[in-house]
Amino acid sequence: MRKLLLLSLIVIAFCFSSTNSLGQDSTIRMVVDGPTADRVVFQRFAVIGWAFDRNAGVGYGSGIDRIEVYEGTQCAGEVIGQGGLTVRRADVLDYFSLDDSYELSGYNITVEVSATGPFTFTVCAYSSVNVGELLQVTRDITLIPAGMLLSVDYLYDDGPIVENAAITGWAIDARAGDSNGPGIEEIRVFLGETCEGDALANTTLSERRPTEIGRLNLDASYLIAGYSLLLDDLPVGEATLTVCAISSVDATVQSETFNLTVYESDTMPLWPLILVIVVTFSLLFVIVISTNRRSGGESIWSRPWVVALYIGLSLIPAIIVMLYIHRYAVNMPFWDEWLQSVSAYLRTLTDEVNLKHLWKLHNEHRTFVPGIYGLAIAQITSVNILALIFLNFILAIMIWTLVYNLYRCTSESEKHYFILLPAA
Repeated sequence: MRKLLLLSLIVIAFCFSSTNSLGQDSTIRMVVDGPTADRVVFQRFAVIGWAFDRNAGVGYGSGIDRIEVYEGTQCAGEVIGQGGLTVRRADVLDYFSLDDSYELSGYNITVEVSATGPFTFTVCAYSSVNVGELLQVTRDITLIPAGMLLSVDYLYDDGPIVENAAITGWAIDARAGDSNGPGIEEIRVFLGETCEGDALANTTLSERRPTEIGRLNLDASYLIAGYSLLLDDLPVGEATLTVCAISSVDATVQSETFNLTVYESDTMPLWPLILVIVVTFSLLFVIVISTNRRSGGESIWSRPWVVALYIGLSLIPAIIVMLYIHRYAVNMPFWDEWLQSVSAYLRTLTDEVNLKHLWKLHNEHRTFVPGIYGLAIAQITSVNILALIFLNFILAIMIWTLVYNLYRCTSESEKHYFILLPAA
């Protein structure tokens, strides 16, 4: 029996220590920083990331022989891109506590294919320490032909806008090529469905848009891709606006048209917020004076109708704020911004970054939980983020003051139930 147990332990140890060609238990570590999963990119794109093999040892470099990119899900077939580790990645050294010989652990490989639509590619890192050992990462993306792209922030069809509104967004023409971006001569806004006639406003690109350019894997010459212009005195009522981008490559025009409802630029009154403050402090005052027990020892909070009335009154500030935001806040959240706030969380699901790394990366932990919560609220209700902040603050005060008074009025034998509140 002892021999059988010993043999079993040896077999288990061998299984955990062995490696295979796919690298499930490999000493190779690799991450594909871009393109990320489900990204839309041009037919010519850059595959970037880092890789190393710990078995190379101190002073012997990254331990990676080469990086190859294949179409499909396997490290076999036609190579559509290849290269070595040529990019310095001090962040990788710091995170994994590697010596300086591993500094050149990054790769940047240009891939160009003729396909369009859904596309799958696999990045393969080959070890120079153990010949034949490799690690692979597969990605699904969407390919589009190189051309013009125009995006308008916050506006959407049948949406609202104020008469003196700022129009922002970004535009590029990828046909300009590397080092010649962004390829846009001018941005113009017209009243109507075409890019003809007298423009309401026009401007050139003047703002940096690193997030959008990074998604498209374009070089630094495309960074100044953002625009911002102010429209004066739009006609109140129903209106059609067309935003047009003119290419500096061949004067091609790309446009986006929106049917909008134009509102007057009212000054936001202060009385709703003042009313919220008055109601809030009135409720708090009621709580304070009600903590005194009546002559018979009975607390006012022991009466169900009092608790129900308090909860009902607590909703008044929330309702006022919601109506206030609905009337005066015309810009709803831009969906790409919601997705950016949870991108770090999505990376944890692909094992490209763990929670410890998440905590270190660019203070991403500050938007980790509220980003997920805000995304869910926005998808369900389309509530403006400003209203969400107001509601969280007001309702949190109301709920916890109520809980505090319920705790004070609860008998000592039942107070242990309140330990469940943090879990809830």
